[in-house]
Amino acid sequence: MIISLLFLLFLISFAIHLAFIVMYVISRGKRSFRGFVITAGTNMFIMIGLSIVAFKRPDLVQNLDLSFLLWILSGFVLVVALLMKIIIFIRVYRKTKQPEYYHLNYFGKKVFHKGLVTKAEFLIVLITMPFFLLIGSYFVAQLINFIRLGRF
Repeated sequence: MIISLLFLLFLISFAIHLAFIVMYVISRGKRSFRGFVITAGTNMFIMIGLSIVAFKRPDLVQNLDLSFLLWILSGFVLVVALLMKIIIFIRVYRKTKQPEYYHLNYFGKKVFHKGLVTKAEFLIVLITMPFFLLIGSYFVAQLINFIRLGRF
């Protein structure tokens, strides 16, 4: 149980770490860099803790339910990818309502300007799509399997 909790804690910390990396690449802010460094340290300490527990009690690693952990991992990645997409789509939708991102043509139709969707937003949506589809389908299939059969 302790190994599973440490793995899940590492998973959450690693996801936050990746989010800080993306935020730092997009904004180059001091806050995102500080978060990146802090999560790197916590990831190191969690992995050291996992190594110590694995060396002292190898039977815990042997009894680990890997299919359950993979199911939890896939659900977490699914939720993170979905939240990233939702946040980006909300930002783009709000930009479409601001007059500095469009003008009206001769017929009264909106013509959006080039900066409506940034390259980073476009790449994030494009890169997370395969993860969202593949890992999300695995999560849903395992969930259906668990509901029907009661096991993973």
